[in-house]
Parts: sequence; C-alpha cells; structure tokens
Amino acid sequence: MNKIMFIVFVLFLIGGFSIVDAASTAICRVPSYEGICCSTILSDYVWPSGNGICCGGMPFYGDVFCPWIDFDAPLITVVSPLNSSYVDSFMWFNVTLDETGDWCGYSLDGESNVSIVGFGMIWNTQVLVPDGQHNVSFSCNDTSGNMNTTDNIYFIVDTTPPQVSVVPVGVVPSHSNVTFDVTCFDETTACNVTTINVGSYFCSINHTIESSCEISLIPECEFTNYDYFLNSTDILGNFNDTINGTMNVKNNDGCACVVSNDCFSSACIGASFCGISTPPILSFLDIDAIMQISLGDIRTMYLKLSNPHSIAETVELNIYGDPTIISYWTYFQDQKYGNRTHKIVSLNPGEEIYVPVNIFGAKSGKYNIIIIGTSLSNGLKTRKELPVLVYYQTNEGLNSQTPGLGVFGLLMIVLFASFIGKERL
Repeated sequence: MNKIMFIVFVLFLIGGFSIVDAASTAICRVPSYEGICCSTILSDYVWPSGNGICCGGMPFYGDVFCPWIDFDAPLITVVSPLNSSYVDSFMWFNVTLDETGDWCGYSLDGESNVSIVGFGMIWNTQVLVPDGQHNVSFSCNDTSGNMNTTDNIYFIVDTTPPQVSVVPVGVVPSHSNVTFDVTCFDETTACNVTTINVGSYFCSINHTIESSCEISLIPECEFTNYDYFLNSTDILGNFNDTINGTMNVKNNDGCACVVSNDCFSSACIGASFCGISTPPILSFLDIDAIMQISLGDIRTMYLKLSNPHSIAETVELNIYGDPTIISYWTYFQDQKYGNRTHKIVSLNPGEEIYVPVNIFGAKSGKYNIIIIGTSLSNGLKTRKELPVLVYYQTNEGLNSQTPGLGVFGLLMIVLFASFIGKERL
C-alpha cells in the first residue's frame, strides 16, 4: 500500500534533531535527519528501536510510532458463490479481505446492497436463493473508508427434480421388444438420464440424444404382469423416481393357453394354443377369368393354399359344382382313394403349397367349380369359384352350345366312369 508517513512533531535543535511521536514519549536524539538508522519497518505503524546504540552512537529507547494515511481500497476475494451451479437454496456468501474491513455487503441480481456479518478480514452470511439463474457482486470498506466492488459472479440454483411422463405400455406379446417413450423437462437446467427398471430388465435414455429405449422379453411364452419404475435425473443430480406403471405380457401365437385372454392377439384355439382366427388363403394359379376345356379333354389347374398363422394348420378342402354335375368330373389329382373331391392338407407355420386339380370336359357348356377350404383349428372357411367353359370344335370353329351326348359323348362318359372306378380299387 502507498503510505504517507509523517512525523507529527519535530523539534529542531542545534547540532541534531529530536523525533517525538504524538502517541508515545519515546525519544531518539540523532545528529542529523539522514542518520535515522532504524530503517527496517516492522509494520505500517512501527519503526523498531529499543534500548541500544543507534543513530550515530546516540543512545535511545522504546519504539518510534509513525502515523500514516491509507488511500488504497481493500482487495476482495470471493470464496462463494463461484461461477457454477448449486443444488441447495441456502447458500453461503463468503468473502475475505487483504486488510481489516469495516463493512461488507452483497447485491443479488442488481438489487440494493445487503450487509454481511463479519469481522477483520473474513465476512460471510447465509442467503436463501430461489431456483434460477442469478448474479451477485460484493462491496467492502476498509477502516479508512476506501471501498472496492467486485465484478458480477453468475451462478445457477436448481433444487427441483425434472418433470417426467411415460407413454403407458399396456399389453405386449411374449418374446418381443418393448419400447418406452419418455418425455422429460427441467425448467432451470436440463434433463440428463432416465433409467427404466422392469423386473430383471432395464434400459436407459440419454436425453441429450434420445427419448426412448427398449427391453427384449426373453421367454417365448409368458403370461404375467411386470411393474416398471422410472428414475430420471437432471444434469445437477436432482432426481424424480415417482413415475411407475404396469405392463401385461400375454402369450404369443403358438403358445399354450386355456382361455383366449391368455393370448396377446389371437384366440385360444381348442383350449390348447394361441392362434389367429383367420381362414385359409386360397387362390388359383395362372388362370384366366374363365377356364376353357375342349370337349373330351382333361385339364389340370393348381390351387394355391397358404397358412397365414405362426402355428401349424390343418385345412380340409372340398370340391363342389354349379351345376352339380361338374363336380363329378373334377377331382384332386393325387387323391387315389375314397372321395376324390375331398382332401386334408397339413401346413407348417407360414407355409404355401400348390394342390393340382384335374377337370374333365365331359359335356360342353358353362360351369362353376367351387372349392371350399376349412381351417380345422378355428373352423373358418374360404370359398373360391372358377368359371369353366367346355366347348367342342365344329367346321365353323368354336361352339359352346350343348350338342347332346350322342354316341361320342356317351362313350366318353362311360370311359371316364370306368377310369374313376379303377382308381378307387
């Protein structure tokens, strides 16, 4: 510090100087002003002397006290708060000085100064600060009345947990991936991580880059309830663990069941297993809008049969006709015994097969072949119709009118009936 030191009272005597302090009776006689030999200063106030020989061999005693004037403001060091974030509203405002202070105060968010309790060089007080972004500055006086003020210090107080919500999960199938969609909001800072615990499963969401996570249920078949719990934190560590829910896991297709409520999206078929209640899928392969057969010919068409289920399926196929007579001339190609218009087909999950069907053009005319597929697991049916034109060729060209059986027609029917009879033997 810059000090102006001066001697309160100086007696000039012939042959030397006498230095007298206004607050002390200590006297040191010296032969000249420049001869003051006690040049090491103990403090701002005291020059050391004491009983001994000094100042050109002249005896002296005591200390010489020198008054001074202070023009420098105190140096303020802010201990707290710092440019940081805090999770406690009760904060210590704490400063230290490099010299004895007479008064210190703080200004929070630009408001008027509030005095701080302190003594000497340490000054502090506890302040209740609400959540949010804040700034504070400190001012202090020393004992000479010099004042100093700090720059603003910016800090954040956040004591409130984040606000969290999750889309209810509800009912999910066994052996599936379950997604949790979470919304997180923090008014003061920002959301950090949400952890979701579901029994022995868990997943985490980093809210800086994502808003959902998923778990993978392991068992193929499962009918149970899981409670799930969320723990969400903001970037300061405030946490919200009040959000929870329940999800219901039901058996997937193909799993054992007793009632349909045991199954996720299908019925409990035969009080045995879960399956989708849909009929078999039937279609004709590469057939025009109407199938044409020359009188006396046999033509093969292919029936496409599909199992849409994730479990094995058994389908019953039956051939009918309109008029009925066409059904007598239509049969499953590989059906060697029994009713040749009736067939039982077994299909693996998702399997497709092609079933050949033969049609004999025994009599010219227009017909409809009808094939009905019935699921033996759920009883649902699918009906497909195929228009058929049996024609005969004349000198003038194609003719579809019924000419009557005649000798040729009768012979063809007899031969066909004989062929059918042999196949059944």
